[in-house]
Amino acid sequence: MPNITLSPPEAKFIPLSTVFIDKYLPKAHGDYIKVYLTLLRLSYTNTICSTEIISKKLNIPESEVINALGYWQENNLIYISDSGEISFNSFNLDDDSCFVVIDNNKNIFKEIEIALGRPLTPSDYKFFTMLMDKFNFSLEVLIFLIEYCVSKKKTDIRYIEKVAIGWHDKGIKTIEDAQNHIKKHEEKWANYRKILNYIGLKDTDISIPQEQLLEKWVYTYKMPLDVILEACRIAIMRINEANLNYIDKIITDWNNLGVKTIQDIKKLDKKATKKDKTVKNVHPYIAYSGQRQYDINELEKKLLGRGELNEE
Repeated sequence: MPNITLSPPEAKFIPLSTVFIDKYLPKAHGDYIKVYLTLLRLSYTNTICSTEIISKKLNIPESEVINALGYWQENNLIYISDSGEISFNSFNLDDDSCFVVIDNNKNIFKEIEIALGRPLTPSDYKFFTMLMDKFNFSLEVLIFLIEYCVSKKKTDIRYIEKVAIGWHDKGIKTIEDAQNHIKKHEEKWANYRKILNYIGLKDTDISIPQEQLLEKWVYTYKMPLDVILEACRIAIMRINEANLNYIDKIITDWNNLGVKTIQDIKKLDKKATKKDKTVKNVHPYIAYSGQRQYDINELEKKLLGRGELNEE
């Protein structure tokens, strides 16, 4: 008789520990309980699925599914391996061979831990879930954002959130969007640093209003870098300090006069020099704009008359 292969009938029920019911059920979020029970159900068929599939099955956001996984792992009811395999604590399963595999690409918390180089805290789980919910970032974009912050050696939550807000405000939806944004940002700050280095400042030394001045010079006025540096030089020579407001006054005046090159500045200097010479060759009364014109004879009479009165 040939070998007989048996396939067990699909279970119409799953074992659920009374410990789970007594200890974890009362305090867990409703959606988290849904996710846990769904995972337990799928584990008995050795199902391979993804957080996206569970999300659609339960009609809840995928980020909520991911948050639930983090919650149950924090409470030591499940363990998520590097390969995405989820195993349950022994009091939940009688058969250790039962498990459910989550698509490794969706194992975002593990990816975040790898990117940050440290384990996630409970507040981290909530924070990164919030980012996905609030800013609607895909998992790929969120991981890319974290890796970018790590490359800047800034991994604190406040900085990551600041970058996330900036990306959201710029409408970044894909990794390509993010890459283009980073490229423009780096090019912008490369120019800013040249200006700041010239006047002895660091990019960490300036405030947001001062950064806005730099942006105005470079992107609103579209002033060439050599013209901006010349304005910096003139300001320092005049007042002996790198005052960005004073530099802004010079550049704004030049912009209003149509200055765009060093040659334009030299032409203005020549006109100013010629004007100064003209003013010096004119009688002081005439050179002073608005000076009243006196009748010399009348003035002499007044002076003579005053002298006679004084002699009396």
